[in-house]
Amino acid sequence: MAKKSVPVYSIPTLKDSPVKHKELVADRFAHYLDDHPNLKFPHKHSFFHLVYFTKGSGTHSIDFVQFPVKAGQIYFMVPDQVHAWHFESKPDGYIVNFSVEYMNMLLANTRYFDQFRFFSGNAKDQVIQLPTEARREVEQLLSIITRESNDEKALKDDFIRTALIQLFILVSRCAGYDEKNGCC
Repeated sequence: MAKKSVPVYSIPTLKDSPVKHKELVADRFAHYLDDHPNLKFPHKHSFFHLVYFTKGSGTHSIDFVQFPVKAGQIYFMVPDQVHAWHFESKPDGYIVNFSVEYMNMLLANTRYFDQFRFFSGNAKDQVIQLPTEARREVEQLLSIITRESNDEKALKDDFIRTALIQLFILVSRCAGYDEKNGCC
């Protein structure tokens, strides 16, 4: 019996029409799902993938480890992980996809890869339930990233990169990776 292959998507191949930016896509999650209905089936990405849920229910899996969908949950995926969704109610939130090159330019100092355990490739480190007090700040940062990614303002990528670093630090603190200072 032939082994069924898992499709691998790149940022430019996600849409039927070409994307403006080959290295970063940020959008509201409900809209993203409408544009990409096939992504509920098991698939891989050639890029980093971040999703933050503001509402919804069901499950998602990373490397065949299943997690319940919950408001206030954020997850991070590294390239080549197998991923799937099964929603029981329509989710919303934010999605940010960024290429390996974008990440390398963002994190020129590789010490960040060690500090941000959610980029470890270990599914259990990649799904974080954020405390209520952190959600507003996370949503503000994701809103800024989404707005900037869909605009043509000067220095937009630098603006996005600084917001991503702030997001990563905040989530890392909330995940307990910064045990000295705690969350937020």
